[in-house]
Amino acid sequence: MLNLTQKDRLFCLRWTLAIASTLTVCSLLGPVGILLGPIAIAVAQGIALRHYWHQAILWSFATVIGGYVMLVAFTGLFFWPIMPLSAMVLTCGMLWGLAQSFVLRVETPQWWQWPLISGGALLLSSGWLVPMTVNAVTYGSLRPGWHWTGLVAITGLIKGSLTGLALAWMLPQR
Repeated sequence: MLNLTQKDRLFCLRWTLAIASTLTVCSLLGPVGILLGPIAIAVAQGIALRHYWHQAILWSFATVIGGYVMLVAFTGLFFWPIMPLSAMVLTCGMLWGLAQSFVLRVETPQWWQWPLISGGALLLSSGWLVPMTVNAVTYGSLRPGWHWTGLVAITGLIKGSLTGLALAWMLPQR
C-alpha cells in the first residue's frame, strides 16, 4: 500500500503541476517547444525535486539526455514505422525512463522498474493524444489552438500524477 506523508503529497502536487505547466507552455511554442521540451521539463522536474531528493540535478541531466534520445527515436520510428503507434510511444517512454533509472540506481533497488513505469505513464497519458495529433497533422484539423493546449495540459496532469506517485513510492524518505 502506498502511504504518503505530507511531504510526499506536496512533492506529487509540485511534480504534477511542473510537468503539466511545462508541457502546456512548450505546446504553445510549437516546433520550438518540441526541441526545447526536454530542457524545460528537466528544469521543472529539478525544481520540483529540489527539496525532496538530493539527486535532483543528476535527475535533470538524465531527463535532458533521455528526452533527446526519445525525440530521436520517435522521429526515426515515425518515419520508418516498424511497430504500431502505441508501441512506439511505450518504447520511447521506456528510453526516456532508462536514462533516469541510472540516477535511481544509487537510491533504490527497484530502479529497474522505472523504464517500465515511465513508458507506461507516457502511454497512458499521451496514448490517446498522439494518434489525434498525427491525424490532425496528416489530414488537417478544425479544432482551435486552445483545444490542443487543453489536451496537452490534461496529458501533463495525467503523466505528472502517475510518475509523481511512482517516484514517491520509489524514493523512501529518511
